Amino acid sequence: MAVKISGFGTAPDRKAEGYEGKGIRINLRESEIESHFHPDDDICLVESPKAIGTDLQEYYVMIRD
Repeated sequence: MAVKISGFGTAPDRKAEGYEGKGIRINLRESEIESHFHPDDDICLVESPKAIGTDLQEYYVMIRD
């Protein structure tokens, strides 16, 4: 399964779909996302506001078991 990316403010919607937040935030370029996760994991990355002055995006990691 590919990593799902969800827009800012959608964490409650993802929780309703069965994803659970683990309190983990990561900073990545969009091009780096697929290489950081195992393809069998059911993961959703919820975008946080983008930091000014960087090409990194912060994501809140949510996992569905």
